[in-house]
Amino acid sequence: MSAAGPLTAFQAAGAALRVLRALADQQPALDPASGDVLFPLPAAHRQLASRACLPHLSQVGGCTEQCL
Repeated sequence: MSAAGPLTAFQAAGAALRVLRALADQQPALDPASGDVLFPLPAAHRQLASRACLPHLSQVGGCTEQCL
């Protein structure tokens, strides 16, 4: 990222994805001992799968931009 000015759209998207990944890594969705999915899912994962967030993540998944 550049300190010279505002972020481009792709830089902002990349920063947002890094934050989301860090949140998800802090609250794993799998039990470390058994490997089973935790129920209920941790808050970070519930928010990522919400109606407000999931469509945007799907769009990023379909993006062909290398930086994302």
